[in-house]
Amino acid sequence: MRAFARVLIALGILALLLGLAYVPLLEAAARFLIVQDPLDHADVIIVLAGGRRDERVRQAADLYRRGYAPQVLLSGGEEMMGISTPELLGRQARAHGVPDKALLYEPGSTSTGEQARLLRPILEGRAVRRAIIVTSTYHTRRSRYIFRRTFAGSGIDLRVYPVQGDLFSPENWWTREPDTELVVLEYIKLVLALLR
Repeated sequence: MRAFARVLIALGILALLLGLAYVPLLEAAARFLIVQDPLDHADVIIVLAGGRRDERVRQAADLYRRGYAPQVLLSGGEEMMGISTPELLGRQARAHGVPDKALLYEPGSTSTGEQARLLRPILEGRAVRRAIIVTSTYHTRRSRYIFRRTFAGSGIDLRVYPVQGDLFSPENWWTREPDTELVVLEYIKLVLALLR
């Protein structure tokens, strides 16, 4: 009977510890997805297509207006809301103060991996030395991994910069369906990227 009581006490303590650690562990899991490289002046700011609204383009436009790079490269080729992604991103960029003369396009990619593969020859052809990659917070770790792997040996310094004030929040993410979906899918995609 004493052994049974000890097991029950141990299970109770374990349940208490897990209950106390539940929230910090889940928040740490979401925070792990978010990375930010130091910002420095660059040759180009790259906007990866995606996100919930125009937050990625808005962040890139802010960096452009602050003088971090003279050009903004909009990457992605799928159709959204009945118009092509390059056209939609271009409209958003102009609405946020980026002039046409500063815009470049990569219109053929449909995934982060394709964006990295298609952007490397473009950046090398333009003799880019440093690029800032703007994407959503939850997408930064996987993006950095894919781009650094794809650009290995290129000599191009890639800096990943997350959207500041992103709609996604690592706090209590499991209580909001869109954020839960993002975290779960991002972990699946991260594992697949690591396995490739």
